Order: sequence, then structure tokens, then C-alpha cells
Amino acid sequence: MLENTLVFSSNFSTLLAGKEEQDDELQKIFAQGWPQMNTLLTADPPEHERFRVEVNALFTSARINKMYNLIEQIVDELIDSFIVQSKCEFVSEFAVPLPYILHLERANVNSLTKCQFSQVFNVL
Repeated sequence: MLENTLVFSSNFSTLLAGKEEQDDELQKIFAQGWPQMNTLLTADPPEHERFRVEVNALFTSARINKMYNLIEQIVDELIDSFIVQSKCEFVSEFAVPLPYILHLERANVNSLTKCQFSQVFNVL
């Protein structure tokens, strides 16, 4: 059943249909000619497999082991941000930001640009 994209699909662009007409910011982006494209999260097979092959190559155990200290630092910072509250909303406060921050750190994105990415990310 999961392989039948008519029954189960990762492409949720239809859920967003109509929202772009209500959002002036999106209208400006679309006016510049930026097409909506599938990603690893929104692609169905066989397009999903092409994305997956590329991503898997980036996250071998050897590469992850080389990032151990960076991952540990980011995890510590995320936990420190909610430890005073003695609780967290795991997905929004930990699971989503962790890979996002890791990718920005590995790309050497400066703090100002990270802030801009965060604003875009929070809108999405």
C-alpha cells in the first residue's frame, strides 16, 4: 500500500493549494520565476529514490563519526535552551532544529544568515 502513490503520497503540495494566493511574500517569490519543486520529504517514487541515494552518501557512519563533536555541541545547546523549563516539545524544539542547525554549521553560514534562515524556516 505504501508504494501505491494513489493511496499514500508524500507530495503534500495539494494541501498548500490556494495558500500562495493569500500570501503576498509567496507571490513575490513566484513572480521572480522560482518554481515549486519536490524535495526528499515531498517526492514520491521514483524521484524519492534519486534524492535518497544522494542523501545517504552524505550520511555514512564514517561521516557522522567525524561530525560527533559538532553534533554533541548542537545537542547540548538545544537542551540548554529548554532545560530550565524541565520540558520541551520534542519535535519543534529538538528534532526539527537539530539537522537544520547541523546543515547550516557545516555550510559555514554566519549568524545573521542563520537568523534569516530561521525566519524562513519558521514561516514554512
